[in-house]
Amino acid sequence: MELKNALRLIYPLSDSAIEELVDCLVPFSVEKGGQIVAQGVVARDVFILLEGLLRCYTLVDGIEYTRWFATPGDVVTSMFSYCHNLPASSTIAALTNAHGYSIRIEDVKRLVASNSEWAQWSINYLMEGFFVLERRQTLLGYGDAQSRYLNFLRARSAATFNNIPLQHIASYLGMTPQTLSRIRRNIARDPNLCNGEEFPETDL
Repeated sequence: MELKNALRLIYPLSDSAIEELVDCLVPFSVEKGGQIVAQGVVARDVFILLEGLLRCYTLVDGIEYTRWFATPGDVVTSMFSYCHNLPASSTIAALTNAHGYSIRIEDVKRLVASNSEWAQWSINYLMEGFFVLERRQTLLGYGDAQSRYLNFLRARSAATFNNIPLQHIASYLGMTPQTLSRIRRNIARDPNLCNGEEFPETDL
């Protein structure tokens, strides 16, 4: 995905506003398994993902709880660090080799404060985040385990789904890997279970 297209998914920025950002960008690449944000460490950058797949998880008592996945076009960081300069509450790691651009948090805040387009972009970004959380809670926060998995399956492209290890999907959906394996066996016996409304990938 091209940088301009990724940014304009959130708000229709002008070329001049994007050029102002470009001056602050640094390319980043991370190999599968590598981290761009570490739990317990203050994050200093915002990341624009152009290729690859990321996972955000929180480690509690030795157990990883998956919070979200990021696909090309997503803009990610630790909001703990962005808002209050606090250590990140979660880790953001690469599920595949990934690359894009990073920008220092202080540069993002400067752009938002000085440029009305970036101020509107940040508002849209936050509002879209609230929408995604509500949508996610509606589709994945209720119903039995099979319904939650089927909704997740309908909201992800095959290319994305096939790059997420099943244990991470189970963690994200709040079930054990054994439960997910049982559900997948049920679906294999009755493929018609997968029929139903498909949701945009960005919604979950």
